[in-house]
Amino acid sequence: MLKKFLLISSVMLVFLSVSNAQQAFKKGNACINLGVGIGSPYNYGYNTVSLPSVNAAFEYGIVDLPNIGVITAGAFLDYRYTWYSYDSYKYTWTYTTIAARAAFHLAFLKTSKFDVYGGLMTGLRHEVGKYDGVYDNISDNSLSTDAFVGGKIMFSPKVGAFAEAGYGVSFLKLGFTFMF
Repeated sequence: MLKKFLLISSVMLVFLSVSNAQQAFKKGNACINLGVGIGSPYNYGYNTVSLPSVNAAFEYGIVDLPNIGVITAGAFLDYRYTWYSYDSYKYTWTYTTIAARAAFHLAFLKTSKFDVYGGLMTGLRHEVGKYDGVYDNISDNSLSTDAFVGGKIMFSPKVGAFAEAGYGVSFLKLGFTFMF
């Protein structure tokens, strides 16, 4: 089964890389990703419930490296809500992250339907903790960083879906992408 999958994947990769179509992301292109983040590197403890985060990213193609790829620069915004209840105590945390991000979109898939990329992000994470009980409420700012790899599949020239895996804000981000 694995051998068949690898063979089919290899044939598709060769077919896509020799086609004459344009790459999905070019210098001057812009996109907005709207999605949810699943999983988090922040350890909340036992019996804690964390909703998927809601996030948005903007990217703009700034440097074209012919036959290699495109470097993009942009911004990222994420919001996460988490809570924990025990007896009469309730603890809630909200995290808001705003960051700058840069990505490198590879050009080896010479098709306008698929986009493969990786990048880095750094910014500010604002945490608010509210405790109904014996502890004081907190508000704190800290550095937020992320390294990620991702991909997009375009359903039309303007609308598609994206997936990103990373370690900074969420382990996995999924959603829709809009090119303009």
